[in-house]
Amino acid sequence: MSKCSRNHLGRPISDGTGGFKAAVVHEISPIANPKFSKMSGIQEWRNVVTLFVNVGDKHGNSYDNVFTHCGGRITWFAQPRQGEDTPVIQRIVKTKDGSGMDALALATAPAGLIPGDEEDEEGDERTGAEAETGAEAGAETGAEAETETEAGAGAGRGKGRQRRDKEWPVHLFCRMEGCEYVYCGRLRTIDHDPRARPMKFTFRLLDAPLLRTSDDFLGLVDLADADADPGLGGAGKKAPR
Repeated sequence: MSKCSRNHLGRPISDGTGGFKAAVVHEISPIANPKFSKMSGIQEWRNVVTLFVNVGDKHGNSYDNVFTHCGGRITWFAQPRQGEDTPVIQRIVKTKDGSGMDALALATAPAGLIPGDEEDEEGDERTGAEAETGAEAGAETGAEAETETEAGAGAGRGKGRQRRDKEWPVHLFCRMEGCEYVYCGRLRTIDHDPRARPMKFTFRLLDAPLLRTSDDFLGLVDLADADADPGLGGAGKKAPR
Protein backbone atom coordinates (compact mmCIF):
# COMPACT_ATOMS: atom_id res chain seq x y z
CA MET A 1 0.00 0.00 0.00
CA SER A 2 2.91 2.37 0.57
CA LYS A 3 3.83 2.19 -3.11
CA CYS A 4 0.20 2.74 -4.11
CA SER A 5 0.04 5.80 -1.87
CA ARG A 6 3.19 7.28 -3.37
CA ASN A 7 2.15 6.73 -6.97
CA HIS A 8 -1.65 6.99 -7.04
CA LEU A 9 -3.04 9.15 -4.23
CA GLY A 10 -5.89 11.12 -5.80
CA ARG A 11 -5.34 9.47 -9.18
CA PRO A 12 -7.25 6.83 -11.16
CA ILE A 13 -5.66 3.39 -11.50
CA SER A 14 -5.82 1.58 -14.84
CA ASP A 15 -3.85 -1.16 -16.57
CA GLY A 16 -5.49 -0.64 -19.96
CA THR A 17 -7.46 -3.92 -19.87
CA GLY A 18 -10.81 -2.49 -18.73
CA GLY A 19 -10.72 -4.53 -15.52
CA PHE A 20 -11.06 -1.71 -13.02
CA LYS A 21 -10.90 -3.62 -9.73
CA ALA A 22 -8.34 -6.03 -11.18
CA ALA A 23 -6.09 -3.07 -11.98
CA VAL A 24 -6.14 -1.98 -8.33
CA VAL A 25 -5.48 -5.48 -6.99
CA HIS A 26 -2.59 -5.90 -9.41
CA GLU A 27 -1.16 -2.52 -8.40
CA ILE A 28 -1.22 -3.51 -4.72
CA SER A 29 0.18 -7.00 -5.34
CA PRO A 30 1.81 -7.12 -8.80
CA ILE A 31 3.74 -10.35 -8.26
CA ALA A 32 1.21 -12.74 -6.67
CA ASN A 33 -1.81 -11.22 -8.49
CA PRO A 34 -4.38 -12.76 -6.07
CA LYS A 35 -7.90 -13.84 -6.93
CA PHE A 36 -10.74 -11.63 -5.73
CA SER A 37 -14.51 -11.21 -5.89
CA LYS A 38 -15.70 -8.66 -8.45
CA MET A 39 -18.99 -8.32 -6.55
CA SER A 40 -17.60 -7.55 -3.09
CA GLY A 41 -16.84 -3.98 -2.06
CA ILE A 42 -14.48 -5.24 0.64
CA GLN A 43 -11.09 -6.82 -0.08
CA GLU A 44 -9.23 -8.22 2.92
CA TRP A 45 -5.47 -8.52 2.98
CA ARG A 46 -3.22 -9.79 5.73
CA ASN A 47 -2.62 -6.38 7.29
CA VAL A 48 -4.97 -4.00 5.46
CA VAL A 49 -8.58 -3.78 4.30
CA THR A 50 -9.44 -2.02 1.04
CA LEU A 51 -12.93 -0.66 0.37
CA PHE A 52 -14.22 -0.30 -3.20
CA VAL A 53 -17.03 2.26 -3.32
CA ASN A 54 -19.27 3.54 -6.11
CA VAL A 55 -20.39 7.11 -5.43
CA GLY A 56 -22.52 7.55 -8.55
CA ASP A 57 -23.85 5.88 -11.69
CA LYS A 58 -23.23 6.57 -15.37
CA HIS A 59 -26.08 9.10 -15.44
CA GLY A 60 -24.67 11.28 -12.65
CA ASN A 61 -27.03 10.00 -9.93
CA SER A 62 -25.35 9.64 -6.55
CA TYR A 63 -25.55 6.70 -4.15
CA ASP A 64 -25.93 6.82 -0.38
CA ASN A 65 -22.15 6.64 0.00
CA VAL A 66 -21.62 10.40 0.21
CA PHE A 67 -18.80 12.80 0.97
CA THR A 68 -19.14 15.59 3.52
CA HIS A 69 -16.85 18.30 4.89
CA CYS A 70 -15.50 19.12 1.42
CA GLY A 71 -14.29 15.57 0.92
CA GLY A 72 -12.92 15.23 4.44
CA ARG A 73 -15.44 12.55 5.41
CA ILE A 74 -17.48 9.82 3.73
CA THR A 75 -20.41 7.65 4.80
CA TRP A 76 -20.24 3.95 4.00
CA PHE A 77 -22.57 0.98 4.52
CA ALA A 78 -21.38 -2.52 5.38
CA GLN A 79 -22.98 -5.61 3.88
CA PRO A 80 -26.39 -6.50 5.41
CA ARG A 81 -25.15 -9.75 6.97
CA GLN A 82 -22.21 -8.08 8.72
CA GLY A 83 -22.27 -7.03 12.38
CA GLU A 84 -19.87 -6.04 15.14
CA ASP A 85 -18.79 -9.66 15.54
CA THR A 86 -17.71 -9.91 11.88
CA PRO A 87 -13.88 -10.00 11.79
CA VAL A 88 -13.48 -7.50 8.96
CA ILE A 89 -15.84 -5.05 10.70
CA GLN A 90 -13.77 -5.38 13.88
CA ARG A 91 -10.66 -4.49 11.87
CA ILE A 92 -12.38 -1.40 10.47
CA VAL A 93 -13.79 -0.27 13.84
CA LYS A 94 -10.36 -0.62 15.44
CA THR A 95 -9.12 2.46 13.57
CA LYS A 96 -11.27 4.52 15.95
CA ASP A 97 -8.96 3.65 18.87
CA GLY A 98 -6.93 6.35 20.59
CA SER A 99 -3.23 7.04 21.01
CA GLY A 100 -1.95 3.90 19.30
CA MET A 101 -3.82 4.71 16.09
CA ASP A 102 -2.80 8.37 16.39
CA ALA A 103 0.84 7.32 16.30
CA LEU A 104 0.25 4.95 13.39
CA ALA A 105 -1.56 7.69 11.44
CA LEU A 106 1.50 9.90 11.85
CA ALA A 107 3.91 7.11 10.92
CA THR A 108 2.01 6.19 7.74
CA ALA A 109 1.25 9.71 6.49
CA PRO A 110 2.22 10.20 2.83
CA ALA A 111 5.02 12.56 1.85
CA GLY A 112 3.79 16.13 1.76
CA LEU A 113 1.21 15.69 4.50
CA ILE A 114 3.76 16.05 7.29
CA PRO A 115 7.40 17.18 7.12
CA GLY A 116 10.05 14.44 7.11
CA ASP A 117 9.87 10.65 7.04
CA GLU A 118 9.07 8.57 10.09
CA GLU A 119 11.73 6.13 11.26
CA ASP A 120 10.78 2.46 11.50
CA GLU A 121 10.74 0.94 14.97
CA GLU A 122 13.14 -1.92 15.60
CA GLY A 123 11.43 -5.29 15.57
CA ASP A 124 8.43 -4.11 13.55
CA GLU A 125 7.25 -7.18 11.68
CA ARG A 126 4.66 -5.50 9.46
CA THR A 127 5.05 -6.02 5.71
CA GLY A 128 3.11 -5.11 2.58
CA ALA A 129 -0.47 -6.27 2.06
CA GLU A 130 -1.09 -10.00 1.83
CA ALA A 131 -4.41 -11.44 0.69
CA GLU A 132 -6.34 -13.69 3.07
CA THR A 133 -8.23 -16.83 2.21
CA GLY A 134 -11.96 -16.44 2.80
CA ALA A 135 -15.30 -15.87 1.14
CA GLU A 136 -15.61 -12.45 2.74
CA ALA A 137 -12.80 -11.03 0.65
CA GLY A 138 -13.03 -13.52 -2.20
CA ALA A 139 -9.27 -13.95 -1.99
CA GLU A 140 -7.74 -17.40 -2.32
CA THR A 141 -4.00 -16.77 -2.35
CA GLY A 142 -1.42 -15.39 0.02
CA ALA A 143 -0.31 -12.46 -2.09
CA GLU A 144 2.15 -10.11 -0.50
CA ALA A 145 3.03 -6.65 -1.73
CA GLU A 146 6.65 -5.93 -2.44
CA THR A 147 8.79 -4.44 0.28
CA GLU A 148 11.66 -2.09 -0.38
CA THR A 149 15.33 -2.83 0.17
CA GLU A 150 17.29 0.15 1.35
CA ALA A 151 20.83 -0.53 0.19
CA GLY A 152 23.30 1.84 1.72
CA ALA A 153 20.93 2.97 4.47
CA GLY A 154 22.32 5.24 7.16
CA ALA A 155 23.67 4.17 10.51
CA GLY A 156 21.11 2.49 12.74
CA ARG A 157 18.96 1.37 9.79
CA GLY A 158 21.19 -1.59 8.84
CA LYS A 159 22.98 -1.63 5.50
CA GLY A 160 21.02 -3.61 2.93
CA ARG A 161 18.35 -4.45 5.52
CA GLN A 162 14.90 -5.02 4.06
CA ARG A 163 12.62 -2.23 5.22
CA ARG A 164 9.35 -3.37 6.77
CA ASP A 165 6.98 -0.44 6.50
CA LYS A 166 4.05 0.05 8.80
CA GLU A 167 0.67 0.03 7.11
CA TRP A 168 -2.50 1.92 7.93
CA PRO A 169 -5.29 -0.71 8.24
CA VAL A 170 -8.10 0.69 6.00
CA HIS A 171 -7.87 2.27 2.53
CA LEU A 172 -10.47 3.67 0.12
CA PHE A 173 -10.91 3.39 -3.64
CA CYS A 174 -13.83 5.33 -5.14
CA ARG A 175 -15.28 5.69 -8.62
CA MET A 176 -18.26 6.66 -10.67
CA GLU A 177 -19.81 3.43 -11.99
CA GLY A 178 -18.06 2.26 -15.16
CA CYS A 179 -14.92 4.33 -14.52
CA GLU A 180 -11.50 3.66 -13.03
CA TYR A 181 -11.11 3.62 -9.26
CA VAL A 182 -9.40 6.64 -7.71
CA TYR A 183 -7.21 5.91 -4.71
CA CYS A 184 -8.59 8.10 -1.91
CA GLY A 185 -6.07 7.22 0.78
CA ARG A 186 -6.44 6.15 4.39
CA LEU A 187 -9.74 5.91 6.27
CA ARG A 188 -10.29 6.28 10.01
CA THR A 189 -13.59 5.45 11.69
CA ILE A 190 -15.29 8.42 13.34
CA ASP A 191 -18.60 6.77 14.18
CA HIS A 192 -20.68 3.69 13.37
CA ASP A 193 -24.16 2.43 14.20
CA PRO A 194 -24.00 -1.28 15.19
CA ARG A 195 -27.80 -1.53 15.41
CA ALA A 196 -28.48 -0.46 11.83
CA ARG A 197 -28.68 -2.99 9.00
CA PRO A 198 -26.68 -2.47 6.99
CA MET A 199 -24.30 -0.91 9.51
CA LYS A 200 -23.56 2.73 8.75
CA PHE A 201 -20.04 4.13 9.14
CA THR A 202 -18.68 7.65 9.02
CA PHE A 203 -15.00 7.78 8.07
CA ARG A 204 -12.44 10.56 8.08
CA LEU A 205 -10.23 10.71 4.99
CA LEU A 206 -6.86 11.21 6.64
CA ASP A 207 -5.23 12.35 3.40
CA ALA A 208 -7.93 14.89 2.45
CA PRO A 209 -5.55 17.91 2.42
CA LEU A 210 -3.55 16.28 -0.39
CA LEU A 211 -6.59 14.80 -2.13
CA ARG A 212 -8.17 18.24 -2.49
CA THR A 213 -5.43 19.13 -4.98
CA SER A 214 -6.64 16.33 -7.31
CA ASP A 215 -9.24 17.09 -10.00
CA ASP A 216 -10.12 13.39 -10.15
CA PHE A 217 -10.94 13.34 -6.44
CA LEU A 218 -12.79 16.65 -6.53
CA GLY A 219 -14.93 15.31 -9.38
CA LEU A 220 -16.07 12.45 -7.14
CA VAL A 221 -16.77 14.85 -4.28
CA ASP A 222 -18.87 17.09 -6.54
CA LEU A 223 -20.92 14.06 -7.59
CA ALA A 224 -21.56 12.78 -4.07
CA ASP A 225 -21.33 15.78 -1.74
CA ALA A 226 -24.07 15.68 0.90
CA ASP A 227 -23.14 19.22 2.00
CA ALA A 228 -24.05 20.66 -1.40
CA ASP A 229 -27.23 22.70 -1.82
CA PRO A 230 -29.87 20.17 -2.98
CA GLY A 231 -31.45 22.89 -5.10
CA LEU A 232 -28.36 23.11 -7.30
CA GLY A 233 -28.65 19.70 -8.88
CA GLY A 234 -31.17 17.04 -9.71
CA ALA A 235 -29.12 13.99 -8.78
CA GLY A 236 -31.22 11.33 -7.12
CA LYS A 237 -30.07 8.88 -4.45
CA LYS A 238 -29.75 5.15 -4.97
CA ALA A 239 -29.35 2.26 -2.58
CA PRO A 240 -25.96 1.79 -0.87
CA ARG A 241 -23.27 0.01 -2.87
